[in-house]
Order: sequence, then C-alpha cells, then structure tokens
Amino acid sequence: MDLEALDDLLDDHPTDDKYTDRVVRAPFSFHGSKSRSIPHLMPHLPHLDVWVDVFGGSGVVTLNRKPAKKLDVYNDRWSGVVAFFRCVRDPDKRERMIEQLSYMPHSKEDFYDCKQTWFQHDDVDRAVRWYYMLSTSYGSVARNWGYGIASSFGHKFKDNIKLFPEIGGRFLNVQIENDDFRVILDRYDSLRTVFYCDPPYFDSHQAGSYQHKMTENDHIDLLDRIHGMNGFVAVSSYRNKLYDSYAWDHVHEWVLKGSNHGTKRGKNVHREGADVSVNRKEVVYIKEVG
Repeated sequence: MDLEALDDLLDDHPTDDKYTDRVVRAPFSFHGSKSRSIPHLMPHLPHLDVWVDVFGGSGVVTLNRKPAKKLDVYNDRWSGVVAFFRCVRDPDKRERMIEQLSYMPHSKEDFYDCKQTWFQHDDVDRAVRWYYMLSTSYGSVARNWGYGIASSFGHKFKDNIKLFPEIGGRFLNVQIENDDFRVILDRYDSLRTVFYCDPPYFDSHQAGSYQHKMTENDHIDLLDRIHGMNGFVAVSSYRNKLYDSYAWDHVHEWVLKGSNHGTKRGKNVHREGADVSVNRKEVVYIKEVG
C-alpha cells in the first residue's frame, strides 16, 4: 500500500501523531514480518505510557510508531537480531558495520561461513555476520543460501544498509530485551502498557521456519496470560480455533495480496520448489486494558 492509501486509512482513525509520517522499511527481510500489514495494523494500537514489542523480529512495528510517552521496549529471543539492533543504534559501531557490509560479496562460501560462526563473535563482527547470513539466505530464514537466476539477489542486503542511520536513530532510546515472552509480559504489565505480540503462528505450516518455535502449550500459556493481564494486548495471527475460543474485545481482519518468496514461471526463483504467489488473511486479536 502506498503512502496516499495509508493516509486515507489513518484518516478514519485519529492518530494523535502516534505513527510515522510514512511507512518505514525494516532493515532486513524477516520471516513473518508485518511490513505489508502496517497500514492495517497501526490504527488498532493505542499510544500509552509504555510500548512493548514482545516478539520484535525485524522491528518494523516499533519503527512505524513514534516513541511512547515513557518507555519503548523491543524483545526477541534470537540473540542475533538483538545484537544487530544494539550495534546499529551506536554511531561508531554502525559505521563499522556499514563499512564491512559494503565490501562483502554475495558469496555462497561467505554465507555458510557466517552461518557457522556468527555467534562466536562479539559486538560488530557478530552483528555483521548475523545480518549477512540472514540477508543472503533464501526466504530470510538463515537456512540456505539465496541466489538469483535472472536478476541480482545479493544487492538487497547492500540496499538496506542505507536504512541503518534512520533505524539506529529510532532505536536509540529503545530498551532492548532478549527474553522469553512470559518474562516480558510479567515484567511490563500495567494499565498504561501496550503490548504487541507477533508470535510464530499457531497451526501454520510456516511456524517451523522460526528460530524459536512455539508448541500448542506455549500458545495456550500465552493466551491465558494475556487474558489475566492489566495492559492492552494485540496479537497477530491467522484465524484459528484455539485463538477464537478466547473472549477478545475486538478482532480485526484484512487480506494481503502478495507472494511468498518465489515467483511464478521460475523467473526469479531462489531455491528449487519455492512457493508461488498467494493471498492470505491476517488477523489481530485485541484485549483492552483491564
């Protein structure tokens, strides 16, 4: 959706300057990213004292909100993405990251080297290797090297480097966590807190693509906790019987027309057997404050 369409959508929902003036891109692709849902999702997220992005991922939802009144929190269990955001908000480390990444080739050998060693490094090298591994992988799930057969695939991670200064600026005063959702929900719950949860989707074939998976019992624990909390909670998902069995205050749906990671006719398929374009219905389940 372009900016004009986003403005039309937000005009129906007074924002009080809660959202950015344009859709801010995430610094990397991420499995399950909400980049394309931003115009639909943002009008349903209020602006209170504390904002907590519980399953932060690419950070795109936090990036498209203006700072909360008192505290912004980003959390993700994957230490690699947390290392990236920690470094990109530090001007000196950010410049070192940009310098290293700008000269890295799109190379299968480099991809597997980064995949095998990124966690063995500290600070900038760790963030650089994690970012390169994710950005040059098929489907951005850090499993297999991605390559182009009709157009360049490797340019995308270098194009996204241009976003680093803006991303770093937004995350400068964000409190970054690397913990289990249970800890985060308990730690920050209050009547003035807005939680956004984008967990690996329940009962979805894509759930296995996440680094930290959730069992059915994990989802039940998440939902039980949410309905015993004081704060406002919004949860993204596909529609499913488990989530529908809970008493939500609101449920909002929208259809995303788009593609998975491959395209039709093999014109730019990055891995054998890549999926073709599909439409999908996104849902956000909402529990109000109290």
